[in-house]
Amino acid sequence: MKRILKWAGAGLAISILVGGLAWAVRAGKEGSKLDREMATIRAGRYATSRAELEGPAPSDSENAAPHYEAALAKIVEYKGVDVPDALKRGLKALSPEARANVLGWLARNAEAIEGLHRAASFPRCRYSPDRAVKYWRGVELLRMKAQADLDAGRTTAAAETLRDLVALGESFRESPSL
Repeated sequence: MKRILKWAGAGLAISILVGGLAWAVRAGKEGSKLDREMATIRAGRYATSRAELEGPAPSDSENAAPHYEAALAKIVEYKGVDVPDALKRGLKALSPEARANVLGWLARNAEAIEGLHRAASFPRCRYSPDRAVKYWRGVELLRMKAQADLDAGRTTAAAETLRDLVALGESFRESPSL
């Protein structure tokens, strides 16, 4: 009986070794297939790494990302202001109290709005991947500011704010992996 168990154990060990060898050979073949596919992609001049996808980073003097991040960090959250509803309906459709709340919120965010205007003037922007950007709050803030400017008859200021809104969206162009 001992002899049979010994042979069974040896057979099992050999089976495991052969199976492992077969798996390694198969993985090696698949790996070489992957390498061939990647070479084909590279030959077509397509990006195959994050560095290739994003290209060279902008210099500190031309990178708007830190300025956007600083401005977005200064946004005062809205309390008692239904910004999505105000954006949807327009300021003129709001009650006088709700309109005053929205305009007060914009006034409390004057520093953030000014920072977003400044950031829009930089030629390039690359966000670091470990940064969480309050992007949508910035979008809402600039949309509401443009709407308030239009309602007040300040069309030039509204157009400038809309340009800055587009610039905020474009600021992600050089950070496609985010």
